Amino acid sequence: FLISGRRSARGDKLLLFGPMGGGKTCLFLQLRYGKSHPTFTSMQKTSARCTFHREQRGTSASPRSVVLVDAPGSGSLRSQLLAEASSAAVLACVLDATELQSQCKEAAGMIFDVLTQDSVQHRSPPLLIVANKTDLTNAASIMMAKQQLEGEVHKVRLARTTMQDTSGRGKRTSFINNASAGPFSFDQIESHVELVSCSATKPNLDSFMDAVHKYIR
Repeated sequence: FLISGRRSARGDKLLLFGPMGGGKTCLFLQLRYGKSHPTFTSMQKTSARCTFHREQRGTSASPRSVVLVDAPGSGSLRSQLLAEASSAAVLACVLDATELQSQCKEAAGMIFDVLTQDSVQHRSPPLLIVANKTDLTNAASIMMAKQQLEGEVHKVRLARTTMQDTSGRGKRTSFINNASAGPFSFDQIESHVELVSCSATKPNLDSFMDAVHKYIR
């Protein structure tokens, strides 16, 4: 489900990020090895080059060689995420759709920090909002994830803008860090933003793989 987009970055790096417990490491392992493994909280990034194959409408899409990166979810390690985001071809924020409120609250700060980086604003890599565990009955819809995230990013923007006004220092003004622009909405940023649902353990990754094949060529 595509909700915005103007331009996109080139390259082959797919960066998985998001709150702890969202399922990004499980997704990383599923993409790399084709099966899930027990996961644990990592204190450093994990990366690997993988070849993605995709069957579409009965025909084989061209394989994609992708540098897959799993960034730590801890807030104390945000610098690792930002370092990787500056050269990412695709950004993928992974959320647990069964714990939407807490996950979106944590993810909002990450998304704000990533999208306000000068290098990311210049390159405008596509952003995938990945709702994980959507196979479960208590999972929220991807549209609910979008609305919840937009509300939380708006709160972060108001707080950060107030801090910048007080300090007299701030980042380059764009829509995402311009509090006077009104309520935050993903359809007003320059990057392509796409909502996808998946189940990393089942696995059901069709929508996710379609998006990756669209943006990494």
